[in-house]
Amino acid sequence: MAGLLPSAAADGPSAPSALSYTCRFPSGDQPVTVTVATELPAAGTAGRAVDPGTVTTSVALPDTEVAALAKQGTSLTARTSLEVALTDGGTAATAAWPGTQPTAAAVPSSGGMTVTTTGRAPTFEGDTPGRLTVSAGNLDLRLQLSPASAGAAPAEVDASCTADSGRVTTVGTVDLAGPTGTPTPLPSGRPPSIAPSAGAATAPPRARTAGPAPKSAGAGGRRAGTVVRPAAPECIGDHSNPLAMSAYITGLSNVNKLHGASLIPVSCAKILQGPSKLVFGGGYIVTILQHSTGSLYYKGEPETTPGRATFLSFGFMPTTATMTLRQIGPMTIDSVLHQVTFTYQQGETVIRVPLQLYVSNVTVNGKSLDVGPNCRTEGSVYSPDPDAPAGDGPHLVVTGHVESTSGVTVGYTLVNGGVVDGSVTIPPFTGCTAGGQDLDPLLTASISGHGNYVKQVQGGVCFAGNQGDPAASGCTPDYQPLIVPEPER
Repeated sequence: MAGLLPSAAADGPSAPSALSYTCRFPSGDQPVTVTVATELPAAGTAGRAVDPGTVTTSVALPDTEVAALAKQGTSLTARTSLEVALTDGGTAATAAWPGTQPTAAAVPSSGGMTVTTTGRAPTFEGDTPGRLTVSAGNLDLRLQLSPASAGAAPAEVDASCTADSGRVTTVGTVDLAGPTGTPTPLPSGRPPSIAPSAGAATAPPRARTAGPAPKSAGAGGRRAGTVVRPAAPECIGDHSNPLAMSAYITGLSNVNKLHGASLIPVSCAKILQGPSKLVFGGGYIVTILQHSTGSLYYKGEPETTPGRATFLSFGFMPTTATMTLRQIGPMTIDSVLHQVTFTYQQGETVIRVPLQLYVSNVTVNGKSLDVGPNCRTEGSVYSPDPDAPAGDGPHLVVTGHVESTSGVTVGYTLVNGGVVDGSVTIPPFTGCTAGGQDLDPLLTASISGHGNYVKQVQGGVCFAGNQGDPAASGCTPDYQPLIVPEPER
């Protein structure tokens, strides 16, 4: 089916780009060389997907850092996330290229070593013919070390890396031809400018989308109309099931005790659309009921994309942690739409899902705080839900509302997406122990509590079960959602 939406085929691995970076390790700042190799094609077509293919990222660790790692473990695996900027003329957008090194590499007792990760990069599009330049940005590196001695806990080392100022960061370029297949002439050595036509403003190149565009997150947020489809985790729908859909969600959740909000990173939800039921009477022309089910998905697990959050614990102590919401029971999606008059409809959708909050990789005032591998809430976060089905346990509840007048629809629907919100209680923590120290009371005192406002944004769905043109079904060529939403405050 991918042939229905042609994409630029990869020409094979590109010449690796060796880039100069500085990485901030726990032991201090260290200069490193980062080498990036992709399968970017040399040319493509405006308005069609460009596939970077498999990205290989190598980080040459210096002797001093390797010596520090050797004290913590005998072998390591690695994960990377490379931010890239995609520039079409004067317009730019960003994407993230993930990578993993699943096979452990021995840590030498002396000398340097190179860690190498590989990963599949997301496709992107540019609607304007010309040269599109891909440049490397910030790099996040995580090293997971096996214990150096029996009985010791595995160690994790995180490093944030930035490209050295004034150095070349270009990873590759793609020359995009116009729809007729005629390449746009390019000035030597520089990208083309995008000049406005007489009397009209020139819109920036944009991602191809289906349905309503996501709203901007405000200043600094990417708006609909950027060069690329924003980076997002894998979310391939079930192409064999005609009722299967998938969608991206993101949002913000207040943590009242920390006087801040935690970002829910862009995450994948796979949905099985249920049948519609018509009910007549009750003061309406007709009421349409629909019960659907769903599941979160991140790398094969029913959970959100892990996200980093920083707060001031107790009002003064800088605290950073990775937070993940893990689904521990069925997700239900119940929609009600009332046909009030022949030109006016109103309705709501209630989403219920039990989610357990996991916390890891905690730092307090810049110092690592080991909370163990299973630090979590005692059960699901939960919301007030007087209408919950009998027998349901604690769960999060978020609700979206919709109105339609003479065919103009405003608000949330399962198909088009939109904003859903609610309030949640975070239960006490359990399992937060390390070295015999019980950290449950600390996490409970810092985070647990009532009345935490949650606001989520869902993008339009990909009808993965449709057999026609993927783009017409709101999908990328590999049946992932086209629309990647942004959080709203």
